Amino acid sequence: MNLHSPWSFLPCAALGVVLALSEPAVLAAAAPVPAKAAAKPAPPKPVAAAARPAPQEAVTLPVSTPETHIVVVPAPAPAVAVPTPVPPKGAAAAAPAPAKETAAAAPVAPKTVPLPAKTVAGPRLLSVEVLQGYDTKKRKRIQDALKLIFQGDASYAKAHAAAGQPLSDNVVGPITLSFITRFWFYYNMVPAPNVSDDSVAALLHFADRLAAHKEWRPDVLSVEFGQWIDKQADRATLYPIRLRLDEVKLPPVLVRYHAVVRPQLVNEGDKVGHAYWYGLTEDDLKTITSKREFSAATVKALKALVEPDTVIAHTDFEEEVQAVLAGTGQKTAPLLPLLKEHAVTTDHGIGVTDDTLAAIADRPVLPVPLATLLQKMVGMQYPHQQLFARALQDRLSAGIGSCQPIVPPTRRAPPPSGRMSDDDMKTLIAAVSSGQNADPALGARLQTLRDANFCAPADPDLAIDGALSSENPGNSELNTIGDLYKRYSYLFEQVGRKTPVYDPSAPITLASTLCGCSDDQKTKVFRFLPFWHGGAAQQIDFSLVSRVNYYGVTFDNSGELIMANGGGRVSELFGGQQDRQLDFVTAARRHRVKVDWVIGRSAWGPWSTLGTKEREQRFARLSDNIWRFLDARMTDFPSRARPWQSFGTAPVPVRGDGVTLYFDGYPRDAESVAQFDAFVVRLRKVLDEHDFDLNIMMRRAELNHGIYQYDKLADMLRPKEALAPRSLSERSLQFFQREQMRKLPYFLVLFDEPTGHNKQLLRREIESANSAMDQLRLLNRIVPVINFDGESWQQLEEDLIYFNQNFGGVGFWPGRTFSATAPPKRAVAGVMHCNVSKSVDDCIQDFFRDPPGQASSTDSTVSKLVCEYRWPLRFTLDLLILVLVLLAITYARSCQARTLLRKHYLAPLAVALLAILVLVALLLFDPYLAPLTDGYLIPAVLVLCLIGMYFYFRAKFKERNERP
Repeated sequence: MNLHSPWSFLPCAALGVVLALSEPAVLAAAAPVPAKAAAKPAPPKPVAAAARPAPQEAVTLPVSTPETHIVVVPAPAPAVAVPTPVPPKGAAAAAPAPAKETAAAAPVAPKTVPLPAKTVAGPRLLSVEVLQGYDTKKRKRIQDALKLIFQGDASYAKAHAAAGQPLSDNVVGPITLSFITRFWFYYNMVPAPNVSDDSVAALLHFADRLAAHKEWRPDVLSVEFGQWIDKQADRATLYPIRLRLDEVKLPPVLVRYHAVVRPQLVNEGDKVGHAYWYGLTEDDLKTITSKREFSAATVKALKALVEPDTVIAHTDFEEEVQAVLAGTGQKTAPLLPLLKEHAVTTDHGIGVTDDTLAAIADRPVLPVPLATLLQKMVGMQYPHQQLFARALQDRLSAGIGSCQPIVPPTRRAPPPSGRMSDDDMKTLIAAVSSGQNADPALGARLQTLRDANFCAPADPDLAIDGALSSENPGNSELNTIGDLYKRYSYLFEQVGRKTPVYDPSAPITLASTLCGCSDDQKTKVFRFLPFWHGGAAQQIDFSLVSRVNYYGVTFDNSGELIMANGGGRVSELFGGQQDRQLDFVTAARRHRVKVDWVIGRSAWGPWSTLGTKEREQRFARLSDNIWRFLDARMTDFPSRARPWQSFGTAPVPVRGDGVTLYFDGYPRDAESVAQFDAFVVRLRKVLDEHDFDLNIMMRRAELNHGIYQYDKLADMLRPKEALAPRSLSERSLQFFQREQMRKLPYFLVLFDEPTGHNKQLLRREIESANSAMDQLRLLNRIVPVINFDGESWQQLEEDLIYFNQNFGGVGFWPGRTFSATAPPKRAVAGVMHCNVSKSVDDCIQDFFRDPPGQASSTDSTVSKLVCEYRWPLRFTLDLLILVLVLLAITYARSCQARTLLRKHYLAPLAVALLAILVLVALLLFDPYLAPLTDGYLIPAVLVLCLIGMYFYFRAKFKERNERP
């Protein structure tokens, strides 16, 4: 029996019901025999040759109720009839044969007496009555244990969602008993014929150990692990170890298992050194819609049925169709209803015409309503196939328009919600219910969803792969939309994956109008720059961005950093004649935006074949290559001129400010996870020493699995023992604490659709799986990354408000290439709803900034100029100060110069005034100097004025005193 089938719980459920119903019969069979019945015993049967006489002591039989026990006391005859329990599986050979009456013995009825108090009964067998006899606390523990063990199991999810919530109501019944039975029969090597109290104790112990060792869950609950145990010679020893989750003996068993069974890989088709995006283009949609349900050979064969003014008798029609299709391999059943629907039908028969064949030939694989519905997804790009699939399912859910009362207003009918018309819905249901692979049941379920007035929200704990398929969906919608997607998923998988080519001649270029600099907001804004978006300049408002992430660098099996899709080693790129590749770094830094490099990889098959020592060496080499790459100096002229501009106080800028690790589908076995943890510790230490940042990115579906378990992520955020010096002032102490917080990583989570449900699900998971302090740390450093489609403005507004209040920031993956869209609208002052402004930048400044609605357009032109051109202004100030110093020295040492300067005093005065203006501007608007002057600017100006007045009047008095 396939224990992981969606219907595998039915036999176990039936067994539980049978056990519950058979209890009265068991009690009746074990009851004392009345005297009248005992007077007429059945005729004795002859004893088999191998039969043994039963022992003369009493035998206690376990029954389903603890209060009733029957003791069978044999008569003095040499043999009596003794009922014997059925031996467990695998132990039949060792069990003694049941004793039978001998032929010579007279039939004597057994005498029944009450059980003596000193007799010890066997294990109590389970029934519904026994389970319900447990106290409420134990019943809850049982259902919680089943939830932990069978989480993600399709049959458990189906039973859990049944009417009355039978697996979470704390009132155990047949369904709960069936899953206890299923656990016992699967995890116990020699299962008893019936489930007892011992089975419940084993279940609770198993769940407690599993909760304490979450890292074992992917292995001990997997089908592969059970199949591997079955093949081992010592499986009789391994089964109890797995059932008890022995903390000492299980880890060596898992090491044996991983040495033979390769860890499951998520991205089997990905190749080392490649990066992909997933989505639909216009050509893809044309390719899909051009596919026909029936082949040209089938239509050609049906041509034989076309005879003018001739019909085929009703009774002969199916036979005729079978005859013409005999050589095509096409089944008759899908075609018969369609032929009858489009043919000419009379009382005498059915006539197939050219119009009939045309209707059959034009029938598309993808129904026209779905093709129209997916037109809005053309051009959208997703970094992973699972994110693309979720977006498709969400689009299908919105198109069907189910659960309308709980869908946000912008997604309801009428358009632009994307809901199909009633005629399109009928066409879709007809297409699903007929033709190849007809599924009338699915069509009926679609109609039920369409007509639904309310859908109960599904339990987030039953979410598959970390997400559900629509806003607050019911389980019925989850299953129906999933089945509809699976029906056509192969079409999208054939064309969805794209492998962009790396082109060094088309670098990433960022452009902006006079927008000023990014400010220090509590919540950060991340933007991603995939390498295939190079070429045309991308307009960006830097004042609304905290960090940009360049996407496209990966590494090979030796730990060498390479550019994806044939770009070569990064050590040979971004320098010399190719320094234009780093123009985006210079542009971002000019606006005080930090630059991170995403180091991604999704193909782990070859990596998993390496030995333990080899992988450790590759990780060590990778960490060294990462910080060396970040620490390499820029080679463009503005960067090389930085030391001259600063008079040697600032070095040549480096290539980046940090790195973002994106190890999608990384193996989840314990050894691989431990190696990744050691790699991150080593990398963080190296990056901290060189003042670089580390962030980690993962898909929403991978959270709390493998290297992304919540306890591991929380451990990265726990502060290290670094005490601030006692001599620090309050301002210096605040700066020290900010630096400590800055070194903590951000966790960028690629959200799948629907974001409206998943953002709440993520917070709920974090709160239920972590302590209060870890909850706070995780929520403050998690950054949801969304893929905005340019239409769901109300949803974007709600997401930004929620992210701003609950998480550490927001990230934007570019849904479409910038060349395919109009330049983004500039944010304007004031707060307005996103569906009014229709500008992402405006939404950010209105709902993701403090204070809301503060746009860069409201800042003065001077502040923008000073911030963007602060380095040239600093150089100018240094030159002016140097000139003033030289003039002062010359004035003091040379009489001729003193006379000349007095005659042309306006020139040094203008230099001094210009220097003062530049200094004040920098002190007010330079983001690095302004905090240093907070509260000190006005006193400093007054002091300078007093000093200037002192020297001025001193000179005047001296000149007056020298007069005769």
